[in-house]
Amino acid sequence: MKKKTRFLTLFLLLHLGAMAQNNFFSSSVFENKVVFNPSQSGLGEVLRLNGVFRSPMNNSQPGLAKEYAASADMPISETAGIGLIMTRQNIGILNQSLFNFSYAYGMSFKSGMKLRFGIGAGFRNTRVVENSGLGGTIIGDPGDPTVLAYNSVPPSFFSSFGMTLYTEKLELQLVAPNLTAGLQNKTLQTLDYVMMQGGLGYKLNMGGGKLLGPGSYAKVFAGAIMYKETGMLIQGGVQVNANNLLSANLIYSTSGIMTVGVGVPIENTAQINLNYSVGGLYSNAIYGGSGLAEIHFMYRFKKR
Repeated sequence: MKKKTRFLTLFLLLHLGAMAQNNFFSSSVFENKVVFNPSQSGLGEVLRLNGVFRSPMNNSQPGLAKEYAASADMPISETAGIGLIMTRQNIGILNQSLFNFSYAYGMSFKSGMKLRFGIGAGFRNTRVVENSGLGGTIIGDPGDPTVLAYNSVPPSFFSSFGMTLYTEKLELQLVAPNLTAGLQNKTLQTLDYVMMQGGLGYKLNMGGGKLLGPGSYAKVFAGAIMYKETGMLIQGGVQVNANNLLSANLIYSTSGIMTVGVGVPIENTAQINLNYSVGGLYSNAIYGGSGLAEIHFMYRFKKR
C-alpha cells in the first residue's frame, strides 16, 4: 500500500510538473516579458540581463518546487533583436530544463503603431532523478514504466512563436509556446501543456502633480493562458510606478493565485523586483501551501 501511495505521488508530481512548465513568472507580466515572448527580444533598445528565482516559503518538506530563469536580449539593428533564455524547474524528483534562442523582427506604421514578430528555438530536457538538488530522495521504483518513459526520451526540440503589437501606451501580445508539442513522444502527449497565451496592456501617464514626477505611470494588464486539457486561465494586474523610485504591482488569476510585489530601481541601470504569491489549486502539492516568493533582478547596459 505504501509503495502504491508513493507511485501515485510520483505520477501526480509528473503531471503537475508538466502543467507548471509554462506558468509565467510573476515578474514577466510587467518587466521580464522576453522569458515567454520571443518577439520581445531587443525591444529594450539596449542589452538586458534578467535573472529570476522562485521558491516556496514552506521549507518543512523536501521536494517542493524551485524554479530559475536567466535571459539576455539585445537589438542587432533598428528593426531586429536576439535573445537567449534558459529556465530550470525542480519539482520533487522531476527536473526540467529549457534552453531557447530567440530572434525578433519589427516594422513601423505611419500611425505610430509598431508590429514585432519573434521565433524561438531550442531544446527541453525532462528527467526523473534520485536527487533533484533539493535534498529529497526518490519516490517509488526507479525501474517503474512511468519513470522509464520520461528518462528514455532524449532532449526534445522546442520552438515558440510570438508577436507584439504596440504603441506608446498600448501593447498586445500573442504567443504560441509549444509549436512542436504534438509531435513529441506519445507518452508526453497525454500531459497538459500551454497551447496559447496572450495579453493586453495599457500605460497611463500619471506625472505632473506635486507628488508624482513626469516619469510616473500606471500599467493595467489582462491576459489568458490556454491549456491543452484544463482550458483557459484568466489573469489581470496593475502596476504603479512613482517617480521611477518605487513600483508596486498586484496580479490575480482565476486559478486563485494572488500576487503582490514591489520594484526598486538602482541608478537607472538595474532593478530588483520582489513578488509574493498565495493561493492556487496546486499550491499545496507543488509549493507547500505557505506562499511563493520570487526575486527578479534586471540590468540594462547604457547606450553608447
